[in-house]
Amino acid sequence: MIKVHHLDHSRSQRVLWMLEELNLPYQLVNYQRDEKTWLAPQALRDIHPLGKSPVLQDDA
Repeated sequence: MIKVHHLDHSRSQRVLWMLEELNLPYQLVNYQRDEKTWLAPQALRDIHPLGKSPVLQDDA
């Protein structure tokens, strides 16, 4: 199954839309931005050093 690491207010919404249109199963891991700095949380930066999203993981 595909795991999508999604950051709110980001372009990763496009990937979610594509997966829905293709009717593919996926697991969503949602992250919220810091309210003051608008940066990604540390949990997402542990996965991607710059805190960018989307990050896709395929467990196939």
